[in-house]
Amino acid sequence: MKKASYNVEASLQACIDYLTPLGRVLVAFSGGVDSTLLINLAKKALPNGAFALSLKNPLIHDFEIEDAIKEAERIDIPHFILEFSPLALEKMRTNPPDRCYHCKLEIFGIILKKAKKLGIEHVMDGTNADDVGDYRPGMRALSELGIKSPFLELGIGKDEVREISGMLGISGSERSPLACLATRFPYNETITLEKIDHIKKAELVLKGHGFKTFRVRYLGEALNMVKIEVGVSELSRLLSPDLREGLNSDIKRLGFSSVTLDLGGYRPGSMNEELKELDNEKP
Repeated sequence: MKKASYNVEASLQACIDYLTPLGRVLVAFSGGVDSTLLINLAKKALPNGAFALSLKNPLIHDFEIEDAIKEAERIDIPHFILEFSPLALEKMRTNPPDRCYHCKLEIFGIILKKAKKLGIEHVMDGTNADDVGDYRPGMRALSELGIKSPFLELGIGKDEVREISGMLGISGSERSPLACLATRFPYNETITLEKIDHIKKAELVLKGHGFKTFRVRYLGEALNMVKIEVGVSELSRLLSPDLREGLNSDIKRLGFSSVTLDLGGYRPGSMNEELKELDNEKP
């Protein structure tokens, strides 16, 4: 449960106290804000016992794995990179509402095997206390596999993660959240490498124009339309005539028939809004 209030220095010490007795840990490292803080804390608490592992796969942007490599090199932590083919899994390709559960079982099964080879007992990830507020079946997989989530267990939410990162001087603590590209597709819409590639390129168009928070949501093969979400503070810039027209042209050129804009702006888990009866699946 997320704490109602917090003291950043006390939370930092709580993290160190949590990690120190573990001896050796393997951190699932995506390159995002949460896992970046976690590997920094693991290095601080366990100078010779902290290891990181990233899975390179089509459902993440290339710049994410590049950021992970740079950060692991910066703090001099052993960093393993393994290949993962999520679309080899039927439950990923067909994209059911519990897709993330099956994917996490596979991903962390791979990480646990690597940990066993390294003689490491503890595998952990950067799930934070705010992550329980959305439909996240993947968290059930983490629980079943015994994956440790220090921020979740200590009640540390996203804002506190950012504050601790800033206090430690970790660059990128204000980066906007990213997520697996499967989240850009409606549930039960078949996911293919071609569709993923088009979504990646569309999001890179937005990134190339300086947008900090962005998603391009695929609205279904029958429509061949996408919906853009950007941060609420960035909406007015996107709507400037020259930029709007240029973005529309650049993204349609990727093969989409129409490009729409969500006037509500980016919000986590917007694809979950279609789910009506899955409250019992919330972790």
